[in-house]
Amino acid sequence: MRVLLIDGLNLIRRVYAGVPPEEDQFAHRTSVANAVTASVARALRKLEPTHAIAVMDSQGPSWRHTEFPEYKANRKPMPEALAQQLPELEAAVRELGVHAARVDGFEADDVIATIATRLATREVAVVVLSTDKSMLTLLPAGVRIYHHFEGKDLDEAYVRNRFGIPSAWLPAFLALAGDNTQNVPGVRGVGPKTAVALLTDADGSVETVIHNAAKQTNRHARAVLEQADEVRLFETISRLRTDIDVGMNLSDFRLR
Repeated sequence: MRVLLIDGLNLIRRVYAGVPPEEDQFAHRTSVANAVTASVARALRKLEPTHAIAVMDSQGPSWRHTEFPEYKANRKPMPEALAQQLPELEAAVRELGVHAARVDGFEADDVIATIATRLATREVAVVVLSTDKSMLTLLPAGVRIYHHFEGKDLDEAYVRNRFGIPSAWLPAFLALAGDNTQNVPGVRGVGPKTAVALLTDADGSVETVIHNAAKQTNRHARAVLEQADEVRLFETISRLRTDIDVGMNLSDFRLR
C-alpha cells in the first residue's frame, strides 16, 4: 500500500503559473485544466500509489490568521481567473480517480500532516507531493516528500544542505530567522546563520534559546529576550498541526 497526499493548491498554482496567457479566456481555461490533469496523471504514473487524495486549503482564514493576523498578509491574492476555475480543476482531478477534500478552518498543510503522521505510525508508505518547505518537518515521521516539478525526493540531506539544520528544527529556525513566504518577521537582526548557531547551542529548542539568551548580553540575546513571546508564537504558526479531525477513512483515498 502506498498513499499519495497531494498539496492541491500548491500543485495547481505552480501549474497555472507555467501556462502561457492567451487572449481567448476559454482557451486558457482549457489549457490550465489540461495541464493540471496531465501533471496529476504524471505523478500517479511515477509514484504508483494505491490511494491518493488532493487536499485543498479551506476557504477563508485559518487558525494561523487568528493567532497572527499578519500571517501571509504580504502575499498577492490568487488570480481571479484561477479562483473561478478551482471547482472545475478539482473536478478534473476527481476524474482521474483522486479524491479531493478540504477541512474547514485549516490549511492543506495541516490536513496533510495529520493524515501523513497517522498513517506513518501504522507503517503505511506515505508520499507527500509538495514544494512547501513546511512539509519537510514530516521527514522524521518517515514520510517521503516528493518535489514533483523537479522529479526528486527532498530528504534530510537536502534540508541540511539548504538550511544547515535537521528537519525537526525547521519551525524553530523560521521563528528566529523569519519566513517571508508566511510574512513571519523573525527576531530583529537574526538571519539564517545566527539562527543556526543559536539552535545548535540549544539542541533545536526555542525555549532553550530563550533560556540561553537570559545569560548573555550580546545584541542577539537582547533581541531574543525582547521578542520571546513573539518567537514562541512564530514557532507555533510555523509548526504543522497533526491533531485535526479530518473526518476521512483510508478507504476514502483508494484510487477509483
